[in-house]
Amino acid sequence: MNPDKFNRLFKNLKTDKKAFEEVYTEYYPLTVLHLRRCYGNLISAEDIAHDLFVKLLKMEQRDYIEHPLSWVYKLADNMAVDEIRKHKDVPLNELLIAPVNMEFISDKEEIKEYFSQLDESEVKILYMHFWEGYSFKEIAEILDIKYSNVRVKVCRAYKKFRDKNNK
Repeated sequence: MNPDKFNRLFKNLKTDKKAFEEVYTEYYPLTVLHLRRCYGNLISAEDIAHDLFVKLLKMEQRDYIEHPLSWVYKLADNMAVDEIRKHKDVPLNELLIAPVNMEFISDKEEIKEYFSQLDESEVKILYMHFWEGYSFKEIAEILDIKYSNVRVKVCRAYKKFRDKNNK
């Protein structure tokens, strides 16, 4: 969305439902992806993105925003850091190795069944790669395993999926 349009819509967020819908439709998915990419399991990206839009509704227009996406990302980052600070007593490694919530991945039974056939490390790696957007290299660093192990586990998981679908 170009800056002029964003600023015009932002000015009318409180009074114009369509303006809010348009900004929300454009920026909510991008914000969730950004938060997942940057913070992974450390935060609930959907909750923070939702809170961000509540905050936008309450804000008064200030100066002209030249780079709306960067501005939205910065607000989301600040909110994410605040959320992480609230839970600073939980060690980072415990947050990163928390079990994957299968309800989040899918509500479809065949997908849940597929994931139930994978070992825990394969599920974690697939989740981190496809849902949180981490690269194989980043996953290897976070989980403290070799890059080649990450690739092998993803290949094995794909093979299990292909074998299941070819039956």
